[in-house]
Amino acid sequence: MPMRVDLMNDPEAPLIERVCTACCDYYKPGKAEPERCGGFRRLATELTAGRLRPSWEAALQDPPGPELSFDRLLDQAVCQVCPFRAADCDYRDPDGPADATPCGGLRALDRLLARGLLRAADLSVTLLRP
Repeated sequence: MPMRVDLMNDPEAPLIERVCTACCDYYKPGKAEPERCGGFRRLATELTAGRLRPSWEAALQDPPGPELSFDRLLDQAVCQVCPFRAADCDYRDPDGPADATPCGGLRALDRLLARGLLRAADLSVTLLRP
C-alpha cells in the first residue's frame, strides 16, 4: 500500500495545491514521492529567490495550451537536471507516448514565462542544480 502524504504538515502543501493539483496530469494526491519534478523544484527556487511577479498564482488558472511556448528553454533549464528525466518522464522520452503531456511544473513555468511573470533570463542564468 502506498504511503500517504500528510499535506497538513507539509511545508510545500500550498505550492503542491497550486502547481501539482491544478496543472499536472501525473500528480496523484496523497501518494508520497521521494522527489518533486524538476519543474516544481524550479518554481520553488524562483519563489524563494523572489523572482516571480506578485500575480503569479493567477497565471496558473489559465488552461494549459496544447504545447509549451518555451519548450526549448524549459528543456535546457529544467528538464536536463530533473530527477524523473532518465526513467519516468514520458514527455521527454523519445519513445514515450505521442500524447504525453508536460509535468505540472513545466506547465506552470511556461504560463509564467508567457505572461511575463518570470523572465527567461532568470531560468537561463541560474540553472537548477540536482
